[in-house]
Order: sequence, then structure tokens, then C-alpha cells
Amino acid sequence: MRLSPKLALLSCLLPAAAPERVSAQYSSFEGGSFERDLGLGGQTVAFTYRRTEVSRGGLGLDLGVGIFPAALAARAVLLQFDAGFAQALAIGPATLVLKAGVGSLLNLGQSAQVIPGLQAGVAAIIPLERRCGLRLDLTRRQVFPESGSIGLWSIGFGFTVMTRSRPVSDR
Repeated sequence: MRLSPKLALLSCLLPAAAPERVSAQYSSFEGGSFERDLGLGGQTVAFTYRRTEVSRGGLGLDLGVGIFPAALAARAVLLQFDAGFAQALAIGPATLVLKAGVGSLLNLGQSAQVIPGLQAGVAAIIPLERRCGLRLDLTRRQVFPESGSIGLWSIGFGFTVMTRSRPVSDR
């Protein structure tokens, strides 16, 4: 399945058009995870830091940075960057995050290159303790190297710190 740029743009704008009647219980989710990219050969596991900030209405931003340790053995640094929009929906005690935006790869090896791309996905955040949760991510990436287009799926598993929104004061 090929992800067209028009479809990716539409998925970025879709959260902005969604009604704000369902809001997330938390305003910030940040933490680390292991992310398995399906389709990159031997360099499949990335250690990823992800931060999702949402407003009271549930709209916000999702940012992520990952590093592939297997690339370090080849004297290269392979990084994965995600930045995009997010829509958080409270489902009981859990939160579902719909996300879409750019998702590129940066290779800092002997032949340094930036591989631009797009990403769209969903994350489930399940509370474990008062401010700690389990985060599960499923992301579809479409990267555009010089040779064409490559579609990748990734599955992430990690922990997140959840911060509640602060009430607005009248002062």
C-alpha cells in the first residue's frame, strides 16, 4: 500500500477538523520506548523518545526521536525523526492518540543522507500508576529515498510519564 502525499496531508488535517467534545484526561505524555521497524533489514530496533502535548480539547503535537543501535557497529548513526499533529481521545482510563505528520530518517554514516518521509499512526496509552503509563504505538511510514518510495510499519512498546493539565487561574 502506497501512502500518497495528498493522503498524508489529509490525515494531518483530519485531527484539526474533529470535534472537541471528547478530551484527554492528560495534557502531556513523554517517555522512552523500543520501536521495531518492519522492513529495514538488520537495523530494526530503535530506542525512541516520544513526547505528545495536547490541549484541553485533545488537539496537539507529537514529536519523536529514535536511534538504531545496530547502525553504530557499522560506524554510522541512523536516526528517526517524527513530528506531527495529534488528537487525543479519552477511552475510560486509557487514552487513544491519533497522529500524523513527517517522519524522516537521517543517516550520519560515511555517506550522510536525509531520507524525507511521512508518517501516520495510532498510540494507546494505558495508565499503570498515577502518573505512569504503558504506551503502545503502531505507525505507518512512507519514506522517499532517491530510488523511489518505501513503506514501513513500526510497532513501539514503552513507558510514559503522564502530566495532567493545569486549571486556568483568573489572576
